[in-house]
Amino acid sequence: MAACLLGIFATTASATPASTSRCDSSSSGCHAAGSGATVVASLVSKSSTAATYNVAMTGSAGSVWAVFDGANRLAGGTAASGTFVVDLGKTYNVFAVNGSSPFSYATTSVSPAAPSVEPTVSLDETIPPVTTSDAKASYVGAAAVKLMASDGAGRGVAYIYYSVDGARVHLFTVGMVAQTSFTVPAPLIGTASHTIEFWSQDMAGNVEAHKSATFTVTAPPVLTVATTALSFKATPTTSYSGHKFVFTGKISPSSMASGTRITIWMRKSGQPWRKLGTVYSNGSDNYSYTLYNGSRAHGTYYVRAKYAGNSVYASSYSPYKKVYIK
Repeated sequence: MAACLLGIFATTASATPASTSRCDSSSSGCHAAGSGATVVASLVSKSSTAATYNVAMTGSAGSVWAVFDGANRLAGGTAASGTFVVDLGKTYNVFAVNGSSPFSYATTSVSPAAPSVEPTVSLDETIPPVTTSDAKASYVGAAAVKLMASDGAGRGVAYIYYSVDGARVHLFTVGMVAQTSFTVPAPLIGTASHTIEFWSQDMAGNVEAHKSATFTVTAPPVLTVATTALSFKATPTTSYSGHKFVFTGKISPSSMASGTRITIWMRKSGQPWRKLGTVYSNGSDNYSYTLYNGSRAHGTYYVRAKYAGNSVYASSYSPYKKVYIK
């Protein structure tokens, strides 16, 4: 059988295909395509350099097969199935021929893709990084400054350095983000001028030339609030259990809005202050709170009003009043 597997594509003898051409179908000694003849090559596995295929034949093409790289025969077999291995990155033709008259053939091709090649990154190991600052010319209140460094095509930034007004150098070790921030406090009064010096070093040891930025920091404005006052009156000043006290007063200045919140506080002699409740001023800046004594213990009590204050008006307490429960 081995002797007759050499020329089936050029003669009518039974053999593995030795050529990629089957001649013209009308010429003597050449093969015609068989009815229903097929050949299938299925990828089994692929490494970084080669691919392995299974080949299988059906129909009238079922005896012999061969794989070609152009005109070069790479592999073949004399059964209806087999395995072959080829290099990546080329197209290969698979031919199959039946082994008995009338001879017929079938073809297919495979093109195992070559692995993608990662682009080569060329690192610049001689150029130092570049550091920038977002410092503004002037600040009111503390100055928040950010430093950002980039190493371009180098290996990356390793350290960022900075100094404020020639004081000690601060070192920031760069992690995932090549930036750092710091704050220069504002003076208590007036305006102060500051100079920062900054630079970076990359992973290759290249050190950037020092840069600087100068800015002023002005003390924030002092907020002033209006003074407030609360008058307070207790009626009566002596009461009995089960009776009541009425506490009244007025909040000033008159520019305060109606509905200002005022709390009423009370303590028994020798005890801490406790809040009794909350009232709101009316359109005339007056307020009123009624306390029912209930079963409150006999003794001496102190009562006063409180305004908590806000960003416009200062907090204040009324003078306390002494009341008695008998």
